[in-house]
Amino acid sequence: MQAEPAESILKRVMAQYNERPQGWRVFADSRGNLLVLGPGVGYRLKLVPLNPREFVGVGVDIDPMEDLRLGTRLPFYGLRPLSGQQTSELFGAMRQNGQIGQDVLLRLLGAKPTSEWDLKEEGLAGVLTGPVVTHPDLSAVPAGQKELEERLSLEANRLFRAKYPFRAGIYG
Repeated sequence: MQAEPAESILKRVMAQYNERPQGWRVFADSRGNLLVLGPGVGYRLKLVPLNPREFVGVGVDIDPMEDLRLGTRLPFYGLRPLSGQQTSELFGAMRQNGQIGQDVLLRLLGAKPTSEWDLKEEGLAGVLTGPVVTHPDLSAVPAGQKELEERLSLEANRLFRAKYPFRAGIYG
């Protein structure tokens, strides 16, 4: 299994997602691990954050692991277009108590995910993305992935140091 830059994997993920937007799951942890499972495909990534909107990292293709039980009863990951009314309802629910009501959120997430190509329609007021399921430590899921997580960490840090030597120097 050869690690490759996360940017190229994420481009491939988006192309595959756009071809078939239903059936995706995304899992993340606070250590920069990302697990993306789609219909018949799987990817494991290790990301080093540069700032809230940028990262550098590496990843590998993995078996989608049908026995992976991170499972969730949440709707599948995806992009869901929101009308003006739905957007207002979402913001209204947030203004009421500072949090989005679970019933509002689950109803909006219950809409069928769509491709990026279908988001160009008239009257689109917003896009709801997700859900991304967070897990305390994806390196432990499933057992046996620890070695892969360590290898990806080394590769991600190597890439970080090569691309951003001055930033990497700050961290020793």
